[in-house]
Amino acid sequence: AAEPKGKKQRGAAKNPEPPLPRTQTPVGANRREPSASVASPESRELREKKPEYAFYLTGIIPDEKMKKDIQRLNGKVVDSADKCTHLVVGGEKKGVTFKFLECALIGGIYVVAEGFLHQSFRQDKWVRE
Repeated sequence: AAEPKGKKQRGAAKNPEPPLPRTQTPVGANRREPSASVASPESRELREKKPEYAFYLTGIIPDEKMKKDIQRLNGKVVDSADKCTHLVVGGEKKGVTFKFLECALIGGIYVVAEGFLHQSFRQDKWVRE
């Protein structure tokens, strides 16, 4: 009886040729020697530079001292949500603000209290969010 159309026989196909022999590579032959190059001053500076913090403020009017303290820790005050890394909520601000909603829509932005800045200034480094 003939096999139904469209069905294939199961089983491994017989390959009359034997597999090719594997070549042996000495251990470590493919490893590269350590580079003797020296990093350029520009690349070293980029690596050593602290990450920049960009603060969008709501409920806070920053004075010159606050701006200088932020700059001292390699941060800056920005004027829009799409440029910020942190939204700082200050004062007696209660509820959801327009700036808060902007940051929520963008996503990936830390929302911190004004105390985050003051604590960072006292410790002379950015504290954990």
